[in-house]
Amino acid sequence: EKPKEKDVIFSKVNLGGKEIAGAKIQIKQGDRVIAEWTSEEGKSHTLKLAEGEYVFHEESAPEGYLAVTDITFTVDKDGKVTVKS
Repeated sequence: EKPKEKDVIFSKVNLGGKEIAGAKIQIKQGDRVIAEWTSEEGKSHTLKLAEGEYVFHEESAPEGYLAVTDITFTVDKDGKVTVKS
């Protein structure tokens, strides 16, 4: 049986919580890039992800910003996302 995929929503926001444009984002599973996009102002990005461990990687930051360090997170069978510290 194929694992169920759940909607996971990603946003690139500034300190004020506003979504900003121009960040080149990748979602990786192991060494494989499974999704990539460039952030848009005022828009989040939704992916369907199966249960597992993933890495949010910012390939490049918008002008005037620094790229965030990689964020490892897991998606459980119920679609709950947990960020690993």
